[in-house]
Amino acid sequence: ATFLAPFILTLNLVSCPIDWVETPPDSFNYVPYCISQAIYFNECSAVDLSGNSIFVEYTNATASADTIYIVNVDGCDDAVIEGNNINGFGHTYIYGIVVRGANFTVDRNEINLESDEKYVCGIDIEGESTGIVIENTIYLESPYVAYGIYSAWNWAGDSPTVDYLANYIEAESHAVYAMNIYGSEGLIDGNIIIANGDYTMGICSMMMDDVDL
Repeated sequence: ATFLAPFILTLNLVSCPIDWVETPPDSFNYVPYCISQAIYFNECSAVDLSGNSIFVEYTNATASADTIYIVNVDGCDDAVIEGNNINGFGHTYIYGIVVRGANFTVDRNEINLESDEKYVCGIDIEGESTGIVIENTIYLESPYVAYGIYSAWNWAGDSPTVDYLANYIEAESHAVYAMNIYGSEGLIDGNIIIANGDYTMGICSMMMDDVDL
């Protein structure tokens, strides 16, 4: 699938109550069962989302864990997310890009996100993903917590193996984690971080095997 400019997407999403389920059972790991998503790809091959302008904002939140994923690329190998302008205004939780897959590229996107109650995350990398996050510009603002780039620990297998190169992250919140990185190996190089908050962390790396800083 290929999505190139000049697509301009302006979306007002309907908010609804969100159920959370424990996955796997007895793990104390709760994930949203239902979320709002602007653009969603699931198990597609060679996704190319390039050169688009995407704006999402909520109009009313009815759940205590209202969640928005603006771009969610789930289980898609060789995905390219490049040169997009991604802007969002959410309530409880809002994510700019969420990606899960092998050999992905997240390159030269500009992400501007704000949450008016709790949590904001620029780029979230899930599962046994591999790829590169390079030259993205991320601006975040929220009252409680902000994550610039977050890669998740994978309880079932290898955590992400990703290189993070020359990204610019500017975030303001009570607690700021500019880069919170799990993974088996990776390169973190040339990133610029501006973190404004009461509790701030530039790079938190919990690599199991091999990481170069």
